[in-house]
Amino acid sequence: MHARTPVDINLLVSAPEKLKGKTVLLDGVVKDVCQGAGCWVEVVDAKGVSFIARSLDESVLLPKDCKGQRIRLEGVVTALPQKVKDEKPEEGHACPKPEFVVATKGVQLFAAK
Repeated sequence: MHARTPVDINLLVSAPEKLKGKTVLLDGVVKDVCQGAGCWVEVVDAKGVSFIARSLDESVLLPKDCKGQRIRLEGVVTALPQKVKDEKPEEGHACPKPEFVVATKGVQLFAAK
């Protein structure tokens, strides 16, 4: 991972367009994770603020049982592409489709204490 200082998730939530195209580091806890392929994760900080990161090309997939684990995730703040917004959900599985995501480039998971 190249980004050294975690971004304030509250800043990311309130003004993602200001960080669009920038590589950021999210540091928090896995609040929720994709139960299909493991392509997205919701990261929550100590203040309870959360943001979605998604592997748009599915090159970085997370284990389905990582909820509650500490996570450090690097990626690029990206407007969710229209083709992704238009994807039909798989049966029994639907990915969240917020306007902005952190497009995942790398992840470190730490065992829950």
